[in-house]
Amino acid sequence: MAEKRRNRTGPLQPHQPSPVRRGQAQDAQPGGPPGDGPGVGEGMRWRGHVKITARFTDGRPPEVTEFDNLIVDAGLNAARDALVADASGPAQIRVCALGDDNTAPAAGNTALGNEEFRKAITKTAAGATGVMVTTCYIAPYESVAQIEEIGWFAGDAADPDTADSGTLISRVLYSRNKTNLESLQIERTDTFT
Repeated sequence: MAEKRRNRTGPLQPHQPSPVRRGQAQDAQPGGPPGDGPGVGEGMRWRGHVKITARFTDGRPPEVTEFDNLIVDAGLNAARDALVADASGPAQIRVCALGDDNTAPAAGNTALGNEEFRKAITKTAAGATGVMVTTCYIAPYESVAQIEEIGWFAGDAADPDTADSGTLISRVLYSRNKTNLESLQIERTDTFT
């Protein structure tokens, strides 16, 4: 059951938490003996955090919703492959997509449940060490519909004009009946530690 979560400036809204999927330490790789990574205690963790700001054209104060999210297996593999000499393509997040399927995110997801809209990423910026911020702006006239899910797609194949193209990095549930009186700023912060 979805818990109710209060926005900083808005009423209680349903929210389905999505767990953050973290990579395993390099010294405890599945299928390999302990210690076959670069060093004891070394390893990388990937945390995804989402902040969505709804701004209204009628002057109401913005509504802000924040939560952590699931990094799907394909996303973990894209990050891994970016470190391999013969990688098939960059792991840069290129597209944000919205859909209307509220099925819980799963590690094996490779696409949204039912993609309805997608758009090229508006801005990317490096933050502090190990931090990348990716922003997508959805204008009031775009995606006027019931939103239930958001996904981020990476790689050379991620095309803003072709549904389900690219490698799904992450998928979250976010329920909102978006109208033409509001814009959404979807900001995703990826932190590697």
